[in-house]
Amino acid sequence: MKWNLMPVTNETRLPNGLTQRQFAFYNLLIKQMDEMGKMDAKQAAIEAGFSSTNASRIATRLLKKPEGKAYLKSLQVKSIHSATATMDWVMEKLIRVVYAGISDNGTINGKFLKDSLRALSEINKIKGYYAPEKEFYLNMTMDDVQEARARELTIKYTREY
Repeated sequence: MKWNLMPVTNETRLPNGLTQRQFAFYNLLIKQMDEMGKMDAKQAAIEAGFSSTNASRIATRLLKKPEGKAYLKSLQVKSIHSATATMDWVMEKLIRVVYAGISDNGTINGKFLKDSLRALSEINKIKGYYAPEKEFYLNMTMDDVQEARARELTIKYTREY
């Protein structure tokens, strides 16, 4: 007689192939990473409703699960997109700091002036206004160098920036 050793659960599967508890486990991992900067898979398994005695084993198994890896990867891609969109947020906040110290009509609020000047400096750095100019000037006469040698030197010392 063959025994089916697969665990019997009454949990329904979500469209992504995960159960509610597994889904909660992965979301708790992300939450831990956001709040503490690290993940505790055993604690996430316990908080998701898995047995505390088997939490380490279950967490290890869930971290290897292909559906779970795919779900975590999709969250990671979303977080990358949201991180790139935050540059607008940073600029908006810096501009608000500038306006706190210097109003549109030119009135200066001494209490916030130092912060406003720092914010202006940061805005200029972000925009690249402090970057050195990258220009190349080559002055020579054909009497000094033959035309072919002049082309060679121009190519050698001209770089794309």
